[in-house]
Amino acid sequence: MPLLRVHDWDTNHFGFKVARLSEGDPEAIGEAMDTCLKERVRLVISRISTDNIRFAQELERLGFQIMDTVTRYRLNLSNATVPMTRIVTIRPCLVSEAELLASMARSIYVNHMGHFHNDPKINRSKCNEVYAAMIRNSCIQQGYADLVLVAETEGQIVGFHSHRVEEEDGLAGIVSGVIPKAQGKGVGRDLILASIDWAKAQGLKWIEEYPHINNYRMHNLMTNLQFRMQSSSYTFHKWFEKEA
Repeated sequence: MPLLRVHDWDTNHFGFKVARLSEGDPEAIGEAMDTCLKERVRLVISRISTDNIRFAQELERLGFQIMDTVTRYRLNLSNATVPMTRIVTIRPCLVSEAELLASMARSIYVNHMGHFHNDPKINRSKCNEVYAAMIRNSCIQQGYADLVLVAETEGQIVGFHSHRVEEEDGLAGIVSGVIPKAQGKGVGRDLILASIDWAKAQGLKWIEEYPHINNYRMHNLMTNLQFRMQSSSYTFHKWFEKEA
């Protein structure tokens, strides 16, 4: 049976009930949809492995629409060779910089191709606020992130990247961004290199990043830094009742 649960953060943020549907027996998706109707869920989100074609096809048959595809890259740190050259200054963020980074995220993600932005039924300003909240929470909410770095040039913050420690032996990316005028200049690379340095110093075994399938610049960066793709996933949406 697929696991269906109401997602409190999404529900509070968007102002209507949002549920998440995990992978399981494709034949049981219909029963989960009946539960959604009973509980007056407005939007169901399901992120599944691209290998699970039967589940994806059943979602489509029941009216789900694909909204994005996300990849997972991993770098094993035991044999990683990290370039030493840095273009910008990288340092930990300050709690006092949380709102500045949130404001940066709003502009960086305005044309994002994630599953919220790709859904025309969701208010785009609410979509931007998702990423603003992610970097804000990374800075100020205890337990949300274990590493939050910012990139500076000429005393101005031009990028950020947050991570959390997972499974006690790895570092997983949460949210990152580089302001438009600094993109393509190695800022994102330096943020990841600094994250790798931190992870190795902590004795962690791996670091992962999760670029969208159409983020070609990030794919090239991952390959250049010896990350290897491990898996990919689809994100589907299904709406009930009136539109948002």
